[in-house]
Amino acid sequence: MNRVIYYRRRCVLVFALALTGAALWAQDGGSDGDGSPIQSEWNGGNFSLYSVGDKTFAISVGALFSLGVTDANYNPLANKINTGGTLSLSYAYFLKPNLFVGGELQGSFQSTLAEHFVFIIPMSARVGWQFLYKRFEFPVSVSLGGAPQSYNGHNLFSMFMKVQGSAYFRFNSEWSFGLNTSVWWVPQWTSDNSKDAYGHFLDITASARFHF
Repeated sequence: MNRVIYYRRRCVLVFALALTGAALWAQDGGSDGDGSPIQSEWNGGNFSLYSVGDKTFAISVGALFSLGVTDANYNPLANKINTGGTLSLSYAYFLKPNLFVGGELQGSFQSTLAEHFVFIIPMSARVGWQFLYKRFEFPVSVSLGGAPQSYNGHNLFSMFMKVQGSAYFRFNSEWSFGLNTSVWWVPQWTSDNSKDAYGHFLDITASARFHF
């Protein structure tokens, strides 16, 4: 009999502690600081996940294709560049829930028919707009900057511009994964305008993006 009373008292004590902990959580952990309850962004279909000051960092890797080279008058020249690879690191800062600015560092390599390699390392600032549909995110952006280039011992620095469209799936509050496709415009201006050339490229990459 005494043992039954002992266990009853222990159960009452545990139950009281549990109620106390729940009350404390409701007052402190269950609100966002102004008395309103916390609601998970991942329950109930609320997918408006961005606000001013949100940031993302993405790493992308994929293939780079040559769309051809044109002369100063945009007449096509012989395309002697093969498919290559590209890797990029990008940062975005949201000024509004859909508007973002940031920067990107990218590297690429491609071989030529003469078995040389073309290296292009674009460094650019970017601005973009992101569309949301449930857990899918569709950012589009324009990047503008410069691109050091190297080919067969020759080095060149030129302007660089890129237009990109992406599709991401928001896996959780910290990570999203997706695909990107971009069109590059890389001019090569020289002291002799008649020898100017314009490179056109397309990249297709896969990305992992961290949100913080």
